[in-house]
Formats: sequence, structure tokens, C-alpha cells
Amino acid sequence: MKNVLKDSLKSLHEECHWLEAVSWDLCARCNLCPPELASKTTGECFWHGEKECRHDDCAHYVSVTAKN
Repeated sequence: MKNVLKDSLKSLHEECHWLEAVSWDLCARCNLCPPELASKTTGECFWHGEKECRHDDCAHYVSVTAKN
């Protein structure tokens, strides 16, 4: 899957030359880190006030392209 995404980005870069100035990092959402809760009693997220919030900005992301 990672190679498919990389190939897609490469082909997009070739078609849209203005993307030369854009950097990217392939990331995956971390399922181990819970969202930041506003209240431990209600279980609602700090930013959206939802239980088990699935908004992208309430998640922790881990780089897939980083070298370890």
C-alpha cells in the first residue's frame, strides 16, 4: 500500500509541476493514543465535544516514511 501511495504522489508531481515546492510526509493514524478529553466523566474530546471523536485534528499521527 505504501508503494502505491508513493507512486501516486510521484505521478501527481510529474503532472503538476507546481508541486515541486510542496513537501509531504506519509503518516498513519495512531490507534494507541486516545484523544485529549475535556472531561474524564463524559469522555468527550476537548476540541469537538464528541465521545470517541474521529476528527483528524484530534488524532496522533505517526510517520510511515521516517527512517528508524
